This record gives sequence, structure tokens and C-alpha cells, in this order.
Amino acid sequence: MQNTRDLSIWRSLAVAFGDGLAFGVGVKLSQNAARQNGAPAVRNPPAGDRLEQLEERLRQIERTPLTGAGPFDQKVLEAVVNALEARLNEHTAQMERRLAELESRIAVDMRELQRQTESLEGRVDQGTGVLREEIAAEILSVGKEFGIVPVGSRAYATNTLESGWVPSPLPAVYTDERMKKYREWLPANSYEAAGAIGGSFVSKNIEDYYLSPWDMGYGTFIDFDHEFIGREALQKRATAPHRQKVTLVLDEADVLHAIGSQLEPGERAKFIEFPSAVYSMHPYDKVMVGGTTVGISTWIGYSASERKMLTIAVIDAQHAKPGTTVTYVWGEEGGGTSKPAVERHRQMEIGATVAPVPYVEAVRKSYTDRGWRTAQV
Repeated sequence: MQNTRDLSIWRSLAVAFGDGLAFGVGVKLSQNAARQNGAPAVRNPPAGDRLEQLEERLRQIERTPLTGAGPFDQKVLEAVVNALEARLNEHTAQMERRLAELESRIAVDMRELQRQTESLEGRVDQGTGVLREEIAAEILSVGKEFGIVPVGSRAYATNTLESGWVPSPLPAVYTDERMKKYREWLPANSYEAAGAIGGSFVSKNIEDYYLSPWDMGYGTFIDFDHEFIGREALQKRATAPHRQKVTLVLDEADVLHAIGSQLEPGERAKFIEFPSAVYSMHPYDKVMVGGTTVGISTWIGYSASERKMLTIAVIDAQHAKPGTTVTYVWGEEGGGTSKPAVERHRQMEIGATVAPVPYVEAVRKSYTDRGWRTAQV
């Protein structure tokens, strides 16, 4: 009796919905019968797929009005649609509840993960701090017989003045077409993109800020017995005249005058900070002789050991002999640029005397036998 009734409903569905949907409902009826007989149930497709199929079929029904369907067929249609809609709404509500529960658990897990991360970072920082203190204590202990004492991080930038190396030459990457892809690859916060040029030396040609190996005193390091990028270009320049790296010892009276301008009425000089007076990533100040620029200064600061205000400069060879008098121009043009570290000021000329590089005799003679400090460039 039950089978006869199912068959009758199946036929009515075929008339009202079409064979496709009737087949689907028939499968459902068959599944029910199979479960009653103990057979394994056929797995239903996901609710989302069923909903999409139902909506598509309803759109087909709306586009094709029913013809020849009697009252019983319309009731079957409404009953099936209502039943499916209720079932899908039930599934949707269940999924929404499960998603809300899952989001809540994820939020709890994320908070716990954040707590653990912060705790781990704190322990790492603490351990690093302890290790740093232990290393520093060991260095001071071992170095006590050599007179090593803590002097603070601000003194670090002054060692270049005594040992004679150029800390931050401008990267020579801004003009060569072969470097274009590299420039495009660089992020906006990279060293090459974010570094600022400061000082009294100004040129519209960025290549005037580039320094060669010979400018920095590294010419003797170049070995042409093998292939490397830039070999041909360096070979062409190897026999040409080169500027030389020197130390400039600034005139004490002129330095004190610049410092004293901070306490006088009128325009003042650019503030000279101690021990390092550098105020930009790439400092470039003019070095002049008789009103003509003969080189640039790349670093300036005070040496407590030498009791001198020193700069590291690169100047034309004919003016590089120790004892030569030159003029160092302190401060920027036009009252100063808009860099945050530059206050309004006036340029000042400071007398300077060319000295060897490195300036400290012990560094020149005892640091190393074959290093650039003792090599003839």
C-alpha cells in the first residue's frame, strides 16, 4: 500500500515539477524506504548545493507556468516547497550557530596566542638583556688592564674621526640605467630611498655625491687579476688622478665663534652638537681654497682623546698635503633646508688644517701591517 502511494506521489511530482525534480524526490523516498529496510543511507549533498538547485528550479517554474496541473498537483508543489524551505532554514540556522561558536573559539585562541607571544617576547628580551650585561661585564673585566672603560653610545660615532673611515657614503645607484630594476625593486623605506643628504655642498647632479674606492682610501684593495662587475670601469679610472682622503682639524677659535653665536643676538650658526655634529644620513660639506670648492667633508665631530674638532674629507690631491690650510663651510644654504634636524641658521666659514688620515698616530702605525690605514693610496 505504501509503495503504491509513493508511486502516485512520484507521478504527480513529475507532472508538477518535471522529471528532474521528481527524480530527486523519488531518490529521497527511496532513501527513506531503504532506511526502513536497514540499508545504508545515501549521503545528502551539502545544504548550499541543495539550496542553489532549489532556487534554480523555482526560477524555471516561474518562467514556465504550470499547465494541466490539478488542485492536487498545486498542493504537492506547495507542500514540497514549504518542506524544503523549512529544512534549508533549519540547516542555515544550525550552520550560523556553528560558525558563531567557531568564531568565538578562534577569538579565545587568538587572545591566548597573543598572550603567549607577548610572554615569550618578554622572556627573550629579558634573557637578551642579561646576556648583554654579562658580555659587557666580561669585556670590561678583560680590558681593564688595557684601560677600557664604558663611554656611552654617543661616543661610538667619533671613532671614525680617529680611525679614518667614511661611515655613510651615498650609494651610487640612482643614475645608471642598468640599476633601474634594482631601484624599482627597492621599497620606499629602504636605506637608499629614505636617507637624507645634508650640508653645505649642493649639486644638481647626484653623481657629484658619489665616492670612488680611491676617494675612500680603498684603491689598494682593488685586484684586477680576476673578473668582477665594474672591473672595466675601475681599470679605466685606475691611472687617472684621484682625490685623497684626509683629516681636517678645525680651527678652535672659529669653532668657538660658531658655538658662541647661539648666545648672541642675530642669526646664529648651525648648532654644533657634541660629540657628533652630524645631522643627516649623508653629510656633505664644502671644502674650499681661495673661494673654489676643492673637495667635500663627509663626517664631523669632537674627539675627546685629541681635544680637537675633526672632519673626514676627500679633497683634490694638490691640496691634500698635511699642513695645507683650507676652509670648511659649516651649515646649509639659504638658512637651512626643511629637514626636522635643521633649524634656521647662517653658514659659517671655519678655518681648517689638513692632517693625515687616520689622525691618531697609533692607529696609522699599529692597527695592522697591511690595512688601508697604512697603505699608500
